[in-house]
Amino acid sequence: MIESRKREGKHRARRCRGPAHRRSRCPPSRMASSVAAHDALDNPGTLQFETIRGRYSLPADPDWDRVVRRAARKSKDFRILGSRAGDLYMYTDPIRVFWVPGCSACVKTKEFLTSLGVPFESVNLLENEQGAADLAKLGAKSLPVVSRGEKFTFAQSLDQVAEFVGRKRDGVERLPPEELHRRWQEFLAVARSLIVEIPVDKLGHHPIPNRLERTVLGLAYHIFQIPDVFVRNVAGEFEDWAHYVNLPAPDDMKNNADILAFADASIATLTGWWDGLQDRACLWTVRTYYGVRSGWEVLERQTWHSAQHTRQLQAVLEGFDIPLSKTVDAKLYDGLPMPVALWE
Repeated sequence: MIESRKREGKHRARRCRGPAHRRSRCPPSRMASSVAAHDALDNPGTLQFETIRGRYSLPADPDWDRVVRRAARKSKDFRILGSRAGDLYMYTDPIRVFWVPGCSACVKTKEFLTSLGVPFESVNLLENEQGAADLAKLGAKSLPVVSRGEKFTFAQSLDQVAEFVGRKRDGVERLPPEELHRRWQEFLAVARSLIVEIPVDKLGHHPIPNRLERTVLGLAYHIFQIPDVFVRNVAGEFEDWAHYVNLPAPDDMKNNADILAFADASIATLTGWWDGLQDRACLWTVRTYYGVRSGWEVLERQTWHSAQHTRQLQAVLEGFDIPLSKTVDAKLYDGLPMPVALWE
């Protein structure tokens, strides 16, 4: 039987019995989620394994090592430390989500895992110095990241997140590419209108506490970075679009007119790309820093990426009690994998 005990506020595991060369203790940092295996009283002759994702049943077998290996093949939730005479020693690595407030994909990733019923440790890098060190140790350089032990996935693709945690993403229906482009242009038109109405003395306001690099000016600029970087990414200029889409606004961008000039250029870039696109089914592929993805998937991602930040900018201006001449029609969000939450 697997046991984990809490002593002096720390998770510890029983020493693994067996040959001396196999004895070890479970690292305390890995004991955030415990695993139990026991004989099923209601179903004699089976062995049940309880993990962070559910219960698994296998036929009992006198060869416990073989049972453990079969269990490991059935569920990837735990690692094997050792076994002897019916005492099994295993542990799980908790799923962790590294994120920062205001990040559109960060909000969506946490909501997505919750909808799948997958428990996770939430690591806000603005408040968790150790979390930042852990992320650096993984070698991941952009957010959000979903990890388990030393393995991780960039959470820009919900399909990849579902695969990483061992779940199926059922019933995925994307809007047609033509409709995605139309809505993206609608969101950008609203964002452009909002920029006109930002008070000059509010451009340096920080809508997200502790995230000093994201001012109102930076948020408005970011909305239009997205289509500009998208076109360059699909053209093959680079794969790591997250790096380019998060670059700070240039030093010479100081007022509303400067932001609008960039916004108009970005809209023209997106329009020109679509007008010149021959295969509008978007079944061609794009090389990204998280793998080769379909153009359709990346188009959807960047459409709701701009939409979420436009939604944030609108909320900021409404918080200033500024009467807005144009706002987003909520129907434009229908059919997009928009986060429910605004900031985190």
